[in-house]
Amino acid sequence: MRKTKVLRDIDRAAIREELLKSGVAALTEKGFASVGLDEIMRSVGVPKGSFYYYFESKEYFVTRILQRYNERFSGGLDFYLKDENLSARQGIIAFMEKAKKNIIKYDYKRGCLVGNLSQELNTLPGALSMQVREVLLGWQKQLQTCLEKAQKAGEIEKGADCQQLASSFWSGWEGSVLRTRLEHSTTPLDDFGRFYLASVFHK
Repeated sequence: MRKTKVLRDIDRAAIREELLKSGVAALTEKGFASVGLDEIMRSVGVPKGSFYYYFESKEYFVTRILQRYNERFSGGLDFYLKDENLSARQGIIAFMEKAKKNIIKYDYKRGCLVGNLSQELNTLPGALSMQVREVLLGWQKQLQTCLEKAQKAGEIEKGADCQQLASSFWSGWEGSVLRTRLEHSTTPLDDFGRFYLASVFHK
């Protein structure tokens, strides 16, 4: 009996993992309101009626998806921004190039989960809306730390406000991701990248 329960728990955890993966894919293509639980369940081969066996609510499900997405995204961001072999400028460029490759990989259908959810802040449940803001502020802090290091190294003007520069990056970046998907072209991201780097770093 105990062995059967352990196997069931393992199966439940595996299916929950697959649902999270499918949820990330769906939410990077669509918004919170547009994603139906039935399509996510079908993609994993699980009956829709069993959703609440794995997650207590759609809000909790999306919260877990956002947590998973943030872990991977912020880890990837640190991978480039904290690389001792790259300058801050080179690290930002490396991050942008990787992001562009991912967008192209999915034929411009997938964007940024945080960017997608940010467009629905007024309709998201309060706790989820706050989580989106906190995730974005976390990315901003990661970039701010990188820019402050660059400032100490003389790559950026001493009087520059690194917090404001980091905030401006994410505002411009998220908007450029949306337009890149709209136009099926990385030109908006390329244009933003050149403008931002030229504005922030010494030539």
